[in-house]
Amino acid sequence: MWKRLVGIFCVICAAFTILYLRIGSIATDSFYVQAGQRQSDYTLELTINRGFIYDHELRPLVNQTQKHIAAILVTQENAEEVAEITDLTKQEIQERLQDGKPFLQEVHTAESEDDNIIIFSVYNRYEEDQTAAHLIGYLSDGTGVSGLEKSYQELLEKGKRTAKITYTLGAMGRAIPGTLSG
Repeated sequence: MWKRLVGIFCVICAAFTILYLRIGSIATDSFYVQAGQRQSDYTLELTINRGFIYDHELRPLVNQTQKHIAAILVTQENAEEVAEITDLTKQEIQERLQDGKPFLQEVHTAESEDDNIIIFSVYNRYEEDQTAAHLIGYLSDGTGVSGLEKSYQELLEKGKRTAKITYTLGAMGRAIPGTLSG
């Protein structure tokens, strides 16, 4: 009887040792480590500008004015500042706080003291009273659809500047304040 119990105990110990070693090898495998890192990153991409289009006197026809776009992670501490610098309602800010993910939003200021609000100056591609709008054409999802925007798509893309801001997400899928890179 005791021999059987000792035998069963040894088999169980061997099985748990093999299982422990297998879990250890999986946890240190670079494929799984990279997959876990990708799942814990949340990246915002902002197009700062696209190539310029000039008239015959080298005056820009696009990108003539700038606006301010912010990458915002709403926290309890900065919710009031977010309300001041954006057009978001208190309910929208509360929803963003509950969501816990950062977002891009146009703001009224060029500076912020909060580390969870990063402000970028970006060009307005088109104006309301756009000169030669029919000739310039327009974009859809960053791609030229008509006019010069379509004809010179490849050339204008070469002049494109973007900013990427990466946040680290916690286990609940919420961004962790102060963990951004970019």
